[in-house]
Amino acid sequence: MVQDRAKDCHFSGETATETVIQVLDGDTVRLQGGASVRLIGVNSPELGHDGQPDQELAREAKEFLQDLLQLPQLVQLLSGQKSRDHYGRRLAHMALLDGSNVQQLLLQAGLAFHISSPPNLTFNDCYVRAQRLARQAGLGVWALPVYGAIEAQTLAAEQAGFMRVVGRVGRITRTQNSLWLPMSKEFSLRIQSRDLVYFNDAELKKMIGSRWEVSGWVRHVGSQSVMLLRHPSVIVQPNRAGQQHKITK
Repeated sequence: MVQDRAKDCHFSGETATETVIQVLDGDTVRLQGGASVRLIGVNSPELGHDGQPDQELAREAKEFLQDLLQLPQLVQLLSGQKSRDHYGRRLAHMALLDGSNVQQLLLQAGLAFHISSPPNLTFNDCYVRAQRLARQAGLGVWALPVYGAIEAQTLAAEQAGFMRVVGRVGRITRTQNSLWLPMSKEFSLRIQSRDLVYFNDAELKKMIGSRWEVSGWVRHVGSQSVMLLRHPSVIVQPNRAGQQHKITK
């Protein structure tokens, strides 16, 4: 399954060839010269820090990447339209010299979750399909209850970070800068006005009254827990085994 690569996962156009000298975790590497690269489109389980334990499969994700790269390793990097994150790390898609897309391989192994962060959407559809293969096969994170979807109504106030949440959208409300889709009294989805260009308005309205699964980072804003949705590819119907419902334009 890992070798089943779709054509649109292969790099085309201008790329940079760099040498990876260290794998920091399942989605971050260090290049010769010292720069860190955060892989676009994936989020692997976190290694422990500040006295916290590793998340399950965090070590396996790092080791998978190390085995894949066989350091030091020449790789191809395709920078994102947004080229840096808020930590100053480079944001890029990565491929081996034979064209194998590293993010796709991580997702197909079930060692990362797909994330969508506009405007860096070059391989987004490919990554959605790669995750779907792992989910349907029950690989990696998809086999562990700890990574199961949490019911929105049972989301505890102290729960935060990356997670999957499932619930029923009650209504849609608009504010000056956002669209809000509450799933419970304490939990809402937020779509910023700048990202509405990626969503189909009619399909968003169809979400009202139905159950949906969303994935992303949950943060607390006052007494509310909020997940920011940047792109519709992180929204699925929970009874369709990872098949994406079309909410995109």
